[in-house]
Amino acid sequence: MNTALLVSFDLIRPEEPPTSLSIGSLLAYMRRNPSTGRDVELHHLAFNLAEHQGLTADEVCNAITNHYRLAAMNVIALSCYVWSEFLINPLIANLRSAGFQGQIVLGGYQIEYSDNLTTDYPDCQIFVKGYGEESLLKALTTRPSKQPLILDTEPDFSTIPSPFIEGIIPLSGNYTKVRTETKRGCTYRCNFCAHQDLQRHKVYKHPRDRSVQELIFFAHKNIKKVNIVDPVFNVGPDYLYILERLNEQKPPYVLSLQARLEKIHGYEGEKFLGLCRRLKVCLEFGLQSAIPEECAAVNRYNDLRQASDVLHRLNEDGIPYEVSLIYGLPRQTPGSFLRSIDFLRSHNCPTIRAFPLMLLKGTNLWKRRDQWGFREDSQGIFHIPVVVASNSFNESEWLEMKAAADSLGEVERY
Repeated sequence: MNTALLVSFDLIRPEEPPTSLSIGSLLAYMRRNPSTGRDVELHHLAFNLAEHQGLTADEVCNAITNHYRLAAMNVIALSCYVWSEFLINPLIANLRSAGFQGQIVLGGYQIEYSDNLTTDYPDCQIFVKGYGEESLLKALTTRPSKQPLILDTEPDFSTIPSPFIEGIIPLSGNYTKVRTETKRGCTYRCNFCAHQDLQRHKVYKHPRDRSVQELIFFAHKNIKKVNIVDPVFNVGPDYLYILERLNEQKPPYVLSLQARLEKIHGYEGEKFLGLCRRLKVCLEFGLQSAIPEECAAVNRYNDLRQASDVLHRLNEDGIPYEVSLIYGLPRQTPGSFLRSIDFLRSHNCPTIRAFPLMLLKGTNLWKRRDQWGFREDSQGIFHIPVVVASNSFNESEWLEMKAAADSLGEVERY
């Protein structure tokens, strides 16, 4: 039997359960698989970077060695995200210095989208790309190889259980907010976004009755807000069915949905708004920019006339919503960024948020960074690189855009 440790670096907000949705899904899948407990003994150690600001690789390594005996471990798997990137290689080096001789497994967005895995992470034996449920299970039971392995096994979403109903993510105590999903991946091809499945270009759906069962389950707990983290909720064949079943139950919590403005039209659009009116719904729209030239540069085409119609309708119907923008886009200037803000203000948008552009590994915008003259600088407590200059704005002008964004109100940076 292999003994394995999964180390996750999460961003858990106040009032949320201590286990993240992504890790909970992996652990729920492992528990359901017969080989877990027979072929692999899996442990999990979580670090909430939202609370442990300034966490170092030394501190993580010490926590691991205080909890576990490295000599008894065959595999250590680390979650790699943009906010934990600065920890990964130093932590691996520390684990080796502390005596760990087993296999290192890396998975997460940074692995999914990296083009230079063996260069970026020279002391890693197995890379898990794509959605990790099935690949991680294989990684934990794979014999050592002389060459690094890349696993990218397509999971069967009909077999992934709800981590909430399975009890992997606890909902007792003071946990009043949860994040869940009905699908993964995105049908759109925005150049800056890492939500799309770059390997197979597919959207994976959980069975719709599984999603309904989970959402009704929340209604019987002390949950005040459910955030469905689908990149775009209002696409596909199931979203109206899910809302219809919820309307029958009238759950007491607020349901936060990420949606596309231009998808709210015709019969389905009317039905969607009608269902939202009868639930406690808050809609989140990522407009990103109201400037056609900027949208074209990132392959994000907004129908502003349709967006205007929907915003007026949301205001008339009293449906809570917010809209987000990005600053640092190609062809953007401080003046054009302000015009995007003005567009939303002219429609009486109740909440406007703006986030700096990040060049995420593997995205088309990341690959074309030289074309746009992007210059990055690490920002914040997680040392996340963001674009601070380009062919169309310098760093002082970026600071102007940042000031305008900050003036919109407090924004959670994780």
